[in-house]
Amino acid sequence: MLERAIGQLADQTVVKDGMSLHVVIFDDSPAQEGRMIFRKLEESHPGLTLSYRPNRENLGISRNLGQCFRTEAYEPSEYVFCLEDDNSVFPGFIAANIKLLEDTGTAILIRNQYIETTDDEIDHTRTTMPDAWVDGVLEPVDLLTCLFTNLGISNGALFWRSDAQSELMIGEDCSDPVLIEYLRPFAIREPVAFANTPLGAWRDNEKESFRIIANRMQDRLTNYRGLKAISALRREALAVMADNDRAALFERSAETRWGTIDRAYAHALIAARPRVTGMTTLARHWAKGLACHALPAAEIGQRSAGIVRAQLAWLQNQH
Repeated sequence: MLERAIGQLADQTVVKDGMSLHVVIFDDSPAQEGRMIFRKLEESHPGLTLSYRPNRENLGISRNLGQCFRTEAYEPSEYVFCLEDDNSVFPGFIAANIKLLEDTGTAILIRNQYIETTDDEIDHTRTTMPDAWVDGVLEPVDLLTCLFTNLGISNGALFWRSDAQSELMIGEDCSDPVLIEYLRPFAIREPVAFANTPLGAWRDNEKESFRIIANRMQDRLTNYRGLKAISALRREALAVMADNDRAALFERSAETRWGTIDRAYAHALIAARPRVTGMTTLARHWAKGLACHALPAAEIGQRSAGIVRAQLAWLQNQH
């Protein structure tokens, strides 16, 4: 995966004369297994400047990935982004992002991504942020709507200038990679450019199940704090959104199609409602959510939109 990712970076086209790529590889493996691959990559990609940064101690997935989002570049650089080794970027990714930042006068960009399956096939009909926003410049408050209709702001969606005013690295206290993406909209304090056209892909590593239900269901059943934290972030988002934004959010949830809401999160919202107490009740709600996946897509879409509307209504009643 690492070799594939570096190869994709070597294929990038740039638009500015004299611009070069400096790739920093963060290795969290206990025995620094990436060092040998790094040496091999140096030989096979002489056009890239590579740096190898093994962690002094094992940080875990979230903290290792989190350090990659420090706004200031680790090496002298005007532009920064993070490419997880199992994700993909297309050849024009960097050039198009730089041009959009220059055209809009912004320092941070969010770009949609296609979804890649474990069969190494990119599904060009599905994206990580379907119908999230329209192309253009978003104000920070606009980003908060993604807490209800998407997965927050994903890692591979970000591209930024190293002199951006916002600090994109979430604090080390948060060890949940999902929660980090929900926290990110609150970290951005300046206008952001959004591009709906994908120039890369996020890899769905769980072919047989959905992102959260498969990877984190056990964690959610045994650690209720994650769902409570997401619900708290949604309450905070509604508290700072203007009334007209809330009304638009309600209208949008009513028109939501099946693909717009991540299936797992739509059903996870059930468990965040106040009547869910105790592991038995929580497990029953999870089972109910799982059962929905056997229904026709149209019916699931109605249920998903209904769940979001119910969650929004409950959150508004809390203020």
